[in-house]
Amino acid sequence: MEMMDVLLEILYVLCGIVALITAYTAFTDSSNKARYGTAAFWLIVATTFMLGKVFTSRSNWNTSCCIRIINYYKTSKLWKHERVFRRI
Repeated sequence: MEMMDVLLEILYVLCGIVALITAYTAFTDSSNKARYGTAAFWLIVATTFMLGKVFTSRSNWNTSCCIRIINYYKTSKLWKHERVFRRI
């Protein structure tokens, strides 16, 4: 394994740790009505970043579907859809 590969893997793990912290922050925010969905989204993102080398392409497809399901049922509060569509 080359040095650049090791550094890149460390960067991905650090991004995963940031996503884990974001998931914890979203989960503990009692004012957020959609905190469970938001925390689940960030937890899925964190595991994808941290374990990306272990995952197969099928696993990445499954995590992508989970994220789509979370957003479809609007159980996460990542952005306000109304603001985006009003500007268009």
